[in-house]
Amino acid sequence: VVPRMGASYVLRFGKGFWGSTRLRASYGEGIKEPPLFPADCTPILKPEQSTTVDAGIDQFFASDRVRLSVTYFHNDFRDIVSFAFGTENPNCPAFGGTYFNTDKARAFGSNSSIEVKATRWLTVLGDYAYDDSKVLVSPNASDPALVPGNRLLKRPLNSANLTLNAHVRRINWNFSGHYVGRRTDSDFLGLGITSDPSYFRLDMAVVAPLRYGLSMTTHVENLLDRHYQVAVGYPALGYNYRVGIKYVW
Repeated sequence: VVPRMGASYVLRFGKGFWGSTRLRASYGEGIKEPPLFPADCTPILKPEQSTTVDAGIDQFFASDRVRLSVTYFHNDFRDIVSFAFGTENPNCPAFGGTYFNTDKARAFGSNSSIEVKATRWLTVLGDYAYDDSKVLVSPNASDPALVPGNRLLKRPLNSANLTLNAHVRRINWNFSGHYVGRRTDSDFLGLGITSDPSYFRLDMAVVAPLRYGLSMTTHVENLLDRHYQVAVGYPALGYNYRVGIKYVW
């Protein structure tokens, strides 16, 4: 059973420059199934569990042409499945070791977003996330990156996105920038690589209508041809594009 509940309250109705104000909050629990390998482990491993609490505010301005949202969140993770070498458990053998429900972690921070309908043809969207995560308990840590006190793997402390969407002369232009801060990671080989550097990527998408329900679509990713990796040893694509035709009947 994973109960979830939420509520919102309109603190103020308004128009003009200072628009409506809405408060909201929610509580929820979640589970993640334990690994399906080896099959003998499944009966004795509990699912990984999480608890999430968040509270936020939505504020509208300029006759609802501007929306600002701020949300605080707190996540607790428990019964995270870990692996230990050199242990014996006849009910759960795996690669010379055993799986356990041992690890705990937490994360808290905020998500902020803004939407601005600048004109009839231009919309600006932006968001920023601050995610302070930490490993609390990890008795079977097989790598320095997994020990208590470190941030959770591949979860940046700071990340942000900014999107400009313009509809000019029936053509839709979309430019989006993505920033991802430095993330804890590991090569898991003892080579001393403990993080992934931050990166910025710029993408572009264009939809141009033709005739008879046909439109041409173009999507260019990594427009600035930045070199970065989303995980240690896995470089992302450089400048790349896709062109297609869309038909609406």
